[in-house]
Amino acid sequence: MSACDPYRQFVAALADGEAELVPAATLDHVEHCADCSREVQAHRLLTSRLREASEHLDGAAPRRPRVWVRTRRSAAIAAAAAALLAVAAVAAVWSGLSRPDPVQAAVAASSQPLQIQSTDPSQVGEWCFRASGRGLPAIQLDGMRVIGARMDRVPSTDIVTVVYSAPAGERVSVSWLEGQAPVGSGVETRSASVHPVLIVHSALGTAVITGSSSAVMWKAAAAIESTATWAQLLASRPQQLVDQLL
Repeated sequence: MSACDPYRQFVAALADGEAELVPAATLDHVEHCADCSREVQAHRLLTSRLREASEHLDGAAPRRPRVWVRTRRSAAIAAAAAALLAVAAVAAVWSGLSRPDPVQAAVAASSQPLQIQSTDPSQVGEWCFRASGRGLPAIQLDGMRVIGARMDRVPSTDIVTVVYSAPAGERVSVSWLEGQAPVGSGVETRSASVHPVLIVHSALGTAVITGSSSAVMWKAAAAIESTATWAQLLASRPQQLVDQLL
């Protein structure tokens, strides 16, 4: 601790000419201390420069009533807020227009070449998990043979498409949409890019089905619904189902 520290709190008062507020001991110390005297002079110089700058600004710009200044400031803030809201609204509309329809994207993905070709459901399932970072709700569908899969990423969703072959050789694609929560349940028919599609809303998730015939598409939809029903039953009453099967 410096010997000058106890007196420094009064330096500003001395610099402002308020000696009557300063203890006698401090006055005596500053009078005989070169460092403290220089500090008082520095304070005086700084105060003088600040006063000159303030007077210059006051002379350069006419003073306006404080109420007017506050009104201008409030108006500027309101205008900025309105502009931000307008920009946000336009961005939201543009985002909605620029994000592709996930069903259309799924139809486009189903027509692309397979990225893995295998008739082993477990191998296809492992590839899908590595490619997408998530397990598929269903790989094996009753009456269908897996032949391969692919993975696509679009701004609206990630799409994992598994392709199957029916007993008669017909081909059907099931595209699972990530992050698309099922809206209710059941099967929705729709036309996408002139192609008829089925959209399955089940407990397993949302799937878009395309195929070479409506019959094989409905068969795949029924298999997904059946798998979802069994999954729900197993989740709600696992022991009862095990007892029945045994």
